[in-house]
Amino acid sequence: MELLEREQQLKSLADAWARVKSGQGRIALVSGEAGIGKTSLIERFLATQGRTAQALRGACDDLFSPQPLGPFIEIAGQIQSDWPRFIQSETGRLAFSTELFLYLQKSPTPVIVVLEDLHWADEATLDVLKFLGRRIHHTRTLLVLSYRDDEVSSNHPLRSLLGDLPASLTLRITLPRLSSGAVERLAQETKHQSEELYRATGGNPFFITEILASHTEGIPPSVRDAVLVRFSRLSAPARSIIELASLIPGAAEEWLIREILQPEPVALDECMERGMLRPVGNGVAFRHELARRSIEDSLLIGRTRALHAKILTALLQQEGRRVSLARIVHHAVRAGDEEATLRYAPQAAQQASTLGAHREAIALYDSLLRYKHRMPPETQAGLLEGLSFENYLVDHIEEAIQTRQEAIHIWQQLERRERIGDNYRWLSRLYWMAGNGKEAGQYADRAIEILLTQPPGLALAMAFSAKSQLHMLAWEPEPALEWGNRAMELAEKLNAVEIYVHALTNVGSIETLRDYQAGTEKIVRALRLAREHEMHDHVGRCYSNLASNDTRSRQYPAGQHWLEEGLEYTTARDLDTYTIYLQGWQAQLYFSTGRWSEAETFALEALRLSQDQTITLLPAVIALAHLKVRQGDLAAEPLLGQAHALALPTHELQRHGPVAAARAEAAWLRGDIEQIPAIAEVGYTLALSRDDPWILGEIAYWMWRAGVGGIPLERVARPYALMIRGDWRAAAQEWAQIGCPYERALALAEGDEPAQRQALALFDDLGARPASAWLRGRLRAQGMKNLAPERKPPKAHQPDALTAREVEVLRLIADGLSNPAIAEQLTISVGTVKAHTGSIYSKLGVNNRVQALSRGRELHLI
Repeated sequence: MELLEREQQLKSLADAWARVKSGQGRIALVSGEAGIGKTSLIERFLATQGRTAQALRGACDDLFSPQPLGPFIEIAGQIQSDWPRFIQSETGRLAFSTELFLYLQKSPTPVIVVLEDLHWADEATLDVLKFLGRRIHHTRTLLVLSYRDDEVSSNHPLRSLLGDLPASLTLRITLPRLSSGAVERLAQETKHQSEELYRATGGNPFFITEILASHTEGIPPSVRDAVLVRFSRLSAPARSIIELASLIPGAAEEWLIREILQPEPVALDECMERGMLRPVGNGVAFRHELARRSIEDSLLIGRTRALHAKILTALLQQEGRRVSLARIVHHAVRAGDEEATLRYAPQAAQQASTLGAHREAIALYDSLLRYKHRMPPETQAGLLEGLSFENYLVDHIEEAIQTRQEAIHIWQQLERRERIGDNYRWLSRLYWMAGNGKEAGQYADRAIEILLTQPPGLALAMAFSAKSQLHMLAWEPEPALEWGNRAMELAEKLNAVEIYVHALTNVGSIETLRDYQAGTEKIVRALRLAREHEMHDHVGRCYSNLASNDTRSRQYPAGQHWLEEGLEYTTARDLDTYTIYLQGWQAQLYFSTGRWSEAETFALEALRLSQDQTITLLPAVIALAHLKVRQGDLAAEPLLGQAHALALPTHELQRHGPVAAARAEAAWLRGDIEQIPAIAEVGYTLALSRDDPWILGEIAYWMWRAGVGGIPLERVARPYALMIRGDWRAAAQEWAQIGCPYERALALAEGDEPAQRQALALFDDLGARPASAWLRGRLRAQGMKNLAPERKPPKAHQPDALTAREVEVLRLIADGLSNPAIAEQLTISVGTVKAHTGSIYSKLGVNNRVQALSRGRELHLI
């Protein structure tokens, strides 16, 4: 059928391909609802442009649990290389990703890599694509990725990949439905009325083509009916093939069809001649996934289970053929075969986890736990622990806590105290990740209490270190050192290098509060050990502690060194948890040193990458909130509220102190001086009980501004102490040497007329509009004349104009309304709201609500 209203999309792909051939890789995201014609567009592009390139194609299948690296396994069969060795050996995503990248980089001709239906992709596949996306500019490759945007929710794993792709190299092509004119053109040679056809299909090309191909009178009530009409006209042998193929997502191999049905060749030919199936490699597949689902959904449950059982038997009887464990489990579960599920699902879950497909591992663990009544209690508890660990890795903390508690209940019934203790230690970690410091401490104590009744082992050593870590994070030196040293001593006896590294990091981090150099040396030693033993998690943690310690202590050159080195390490290994955390601290450093544009960029990048990891995201949220306070941006208040809500339950000064200082400064800038003591009291009291002079100094400064006395200046960082004493000249000099222009301006503002004019210039240069307005008003009240005029914020580059409706939606987003609430207020569907939101993001060049609001305010749209 003619490909209508896709000229612009084809031109965009052609332009991207021309750039690729000139030497720099590109990514094309082809999205749209099911049946919108993504595959047709890609096939037309390949037909017209692919002759000048090597084209590699793979697709994700709608399996019960997606096969890890499934589309890359399909591509591996299309080239002469040793990729299959990397895939089958399970050497890990990094080795496979590197091999794939080198293949593309060294290709003598440009390459088009097409991966379809990414909404079904396993996590390992997404990680490989993230790796490639960050390096695509080093290849002559056009990476074409298609997915159904109506099946990709805000928390869908694919969202992380889409947000991580380099914006400057990524082309987004969203396919709209066909217009009424296009539908009329398609219907001209049929008996269908175009108006009825358009109304019934909404312009969806698949619905249209299926209805037109059915050759029925009138319009079938649904696409499923249209598919079933065509299906019913096939011969009985052809229908059997179609039914069997419908239960095999992706392609059904010809050998499998022959093994189960022994069909005549003419029956298979009939399926393809009638347009129901198409040849794919050594098998056949439906032309449209919706057609496959329509047939699958029409089968009775008994027929479905019987066919899945036959498929499972055929797959298990094959010798010399590689059959993925995920596929075996898919058919075992659908066949209701408990024995096969119990036998193969554990292996499949382990394989998925090894390859980094943690969400797929979760699905496989869930499939196993359906049959827990058939398992001994020890096996049940072990599976629950595995499920909890996988949920922890993908930041499903509530689910991880729940399953860990279920495992504890079983171990309690079995009176396995070591396992109970180790699981309590895990609960401590999980509750800390959730931002609940009190619960974390209680579970750490219970773990140690139980494990001390058992022979000393790895679980006890790790519990000691976990206890040390909690005290270290709370900046409680004595207990942190006591538990850390106990952990290191036991770890050395047990030759447990990983636990030793963990404990050494704790000890070094807490020592930096009293002996900065000695503590830092210990963390660096832990970092060296972790790198030598390829302990990626511990390496990331060491870099995080080193960078945050230096940045918080205003040791900016050293902090920048660790940030650069750490981000290089974590980015290369796709350790996004640490990348987000380090980006937040990079934002903090740039914010403090007056590089506010870069600070916002890094903070927003962390927000874009984040998947609601509470502790991990806090540095970025705090930096962005404080920046917006000093810029006088209305986004400051909701961001401060978010940071306060996240930080307060941790009971950690390093989380809560900076938020208290930012909230106090916000009150001062809006003139609510009397509110400052109440706002900052909790943070100030906590800071007085700890040993960090910088956080204490920042909060104490705003308390002093509010008239609070009795500040222990001997414990306050020297620049803040000088400001509070009234030695503005020495304070300004200190801040200049450290590299903090805003604080320098605050000090100069208390000086003589030349100093005050200099402060005003600094505020203006930074774009600190509230502080500038405060000082300008104060100077005018003093009778000072000839002040520099107030500087207006630079006018941003104008994007494509938003429609009136899009501006209306953006303003409702600014009011804090959710998509359903916006839909209700505007009397439109949630899907329409999502479409408007997507258009807003595209036009403004942003990826999420926070970025859209920031950009919208820059452009004075809201």
